[in-house]
Amino acid sequence: MTIVLSPHSVKSEDAPKQLLTMRFLSDLNYQAHRDSRAVAICRVWCIDDTSYEHMIRSLWSCTDDIIIIEHDIVPSIAQYYEIMDCPHQFCAGVYYLFYEGWKEPVYSASYWIGSEIHQVKEGDEYCQWPSLGFVKFGAPRPKLTLDDGYIDGRDHSWNNLDGALQGTFLDNLWVEAGRPNRDEFKPWHLHWPIVTHNTPLLQKFERIRMPLWHKDTTSK
Repeated sequence: MTIVLSPHSVKSEDAPKQLLTMRFLSDLNYQAHRDSRAVAICRVWCIDDTSYEHMIRSLWSCTDDIIIIEHDIVPSIAQYYEIMDCPHQFCAGVYYLFYEGWKEPVYSASYWIGSEIHQVKEGDEYCQWPSLGFVKFGAPRPKLTLDDGYIDGRDHSWNNLDGALQGTFLDNLWVEAGRPNRDEFKPWHLHWPIVTHNTPLLQKFERIRMPLWHKDTTSK
């Protein structure tokens, strides 16, 4: 069994960017039934900023794989099956991130070298830190301090859940692996091509295929 965890906002202004994801989940439910695939879709209606975290806590210790598809992420059925069937335990589909004030989109996966963070390049196979939009946490998962609110004893809002969860998750994986060289420790397997991230700001950049700084900036 694979559990598909999909958090959705109850705010009416968020409805348009959630529509395509909800349609995908309906299509997935139908296709998985036709293909005799064991998929349980769990929609999380986020009535407050911590509903998303609470659902992850409640599912973390189960023996099924968990695939997160956030409210504005729209993979294809083929992209979903690829991650679901991948033999790697921890997988992430890459998409673009873009926020108000940024000059250009960046990829949703990164890695650290010392104290500096770097975005992955197109085609990279592994990373240290993907955003949670489209990821697989395969079972069994390393123990987290979930009863203590991950790291610092507090509930975490959806907008800082990536850092709270991923930081603890990566630390525990690193310890379980015997504390290898931290810069070379990249436990997340990446899947390409780019997954659709359905946000109004990104719609302005629908023709972009890679971040600006991956292009040759030395040519005149």
